[in-house]
Amino acid sequence: MRLIRAKLAKSTGRPDDAVIGAVALLTIADSLQSDPTTAASHFDALSSMLALRGGYESFATLAVLQRVIAWFV
Repeated sequence: MRLIRAKLAKSTGRPDDAVIGAVALLTIADSLQSDPTTAASHFDALSSMLALRGGYESFATLAVLQRVIAWFV
């Protein structure tokens, strides 16, 4: 979490692929561990980051990341 926060703090308002992937995986892990509060928090962050990047469709050239994100779209 510290690394994700540090990377977000250095960003120029547009989160990079690594941060989006990390938050998506955290959301999946929280969902699988039945931690709905934390999963919802990560999902909200993921949704905001996707919006900043132009939505799910903007990841069409990044097949693996798009598949991970697809769990939530």
